[in-house]
Amino acid sequence: MDVSTRFGRLAEGLIRNQLEDTYRVNHQFLRREPNVPPALAEALNIQRLQSVKHPRAQGCLPPVVQDYLRKQERDRSPKRIEFLKEKGGSSSSSLVCLVLAVEFEDQQWPKELIVQYSSEESLFDGTARCWYYPDDPHLPTLTRMVSSRSFLQDAVWESPWKRMFLPDEEISAKRLLYNPGRAATFLLSSPSGDRKLILKAVRPDMFAECLNKAQGLSQSQLHDRISFPRLISYSSREHVFLYEYAPGRRIDKLRLAGMSELRSALLDEVARTLQEIHRTTIPILPQWNPLREVARMRHLLRRLEISHPAIPFIIAPLLDQLSGRLTDGVDFHTKTIHNSFSPKHILYEAAGSPSLRLGRLTIIDWDSLVLGPPEKDLACFLSGFFQGSEEIQSFIRLYEWRANCKVNRGLLHGFFQYRRLLKICRSIPKDGDADERSINAVKEIADQLEHNPLME
Repeated sequence: MDVSTRFGRLAEGLIRNQLEDTYRVNHQFLRREPNVPPALAEALNIQRLQSVKHPRAQGCLPPVVQDYLRKQERDRSPKRIEFLKEKGGSSSSSLVCLVLAVEFEDQQWPKELIVQYSSEESLFDGTARCWYYPDDPHLPTLTRMVSSRSFLQDAVWESPWKRMFLPDEEISAKRLLYNPGRAATFLLSSPSGDRKLILKAVRPDMFAECLNKAQGLSQSQLHDRISFPRLISYSSREHVFLYEYAPGRRIDKLRLAGMSELRSALLDEVARTLQEIHRTTIPILPQWNPLREVARMRHLLRRLEISHPAIPFIIAPLLDQLSGRLTDGVDFHTKTIHNSFSPKHILYEAAGSPSLRLGRLTIIDWDSLVLGPPEKDLACFLSGFFQGSEEIQSFIRLYEWRANCKVNRGLLHGFFQYRRLLKICRSIPKDGDADERSINAVKEIADQLEHNPLME
């Protein structure tokens, strides 16, 4: 039996969540078999992570996690450890965070444990780091934000703002978003719920860029034409921002079946909103960098190469074709783009507004704001909201009429397929496997790279 056949059988056994002693046999095989390629050995190693999902498999945790739990909990042993999610790195970072729930007998609620490691290294080589939420070493303000009731009063704010909460008032803080090592967002509410603010903390080395974008957006005339949360104040010492609260529901969560009038009105307002963003010039914004965009996918492929060696072999040639299309364009951009214009960042409120008779749209999460190609915003929205090429074509024509310009459909198609490919690569680690649907979706992307349906 050759090495590849033996590896295939061993990996299959591990994927089926065999007991830990089976892993020990496999690991001994790796130590004594000199012809096993490093990538295969690492693939076997990484499969141990799947056992984190098993409540009794605490012994299979990476050593760095075991050491951290031993130091933090001393004689206490976890009753249960559950794998919650994986947060990938940004386009400029290869850091990956695993989020685990650690449950103890004497505690009502489980603790949230973050395991951070580089996708270019092994999770089991000792270079990973751990922390319990909210003790994030990259967000030094986070612990005080969560634990101190007087954080708003104690923080040094750069610009004065009208205090909405009384000093002795019980303010509730609901966590809306936590991106380990990068940012955290909270909804602050008064006891009656009639006064609300958004408090956001970012990593110190990201603060200056986020501030430039927020101020540039505030000083533009865009707020007169579309709705988005205003910046109220900020603290450069604490690396936090205060924003208006924007009510509404994500449009991808709306039930629009049988509501053709509302759907039509929403799409018209989205097209108008995009046109307003794209015709606004904010010179201080950074340029969109296609190489950083492609780097995000490269990081994902390196991670997939460890756990699913066959998948990058299929996807890498498609990425090479797409990267060529994304980088073969304008070198200097003057149009403002949201750069993350997905349906989850568009809120709908039923209250009427002058531009949308059936309600109001508010655009949130402007941290990725850059000068770049409008086709990127269009692709981000279309890939998350539409079904069928006919509806996509109709929206493109609507945007072109609104903006009085022609969309580069070849570039739009490249961004659209890139978004689909990115979504597939992100879903495989979360699902733990590359199912037939993912493989068929990749094949469909390959077919459509040769035949662009948007050009019809």
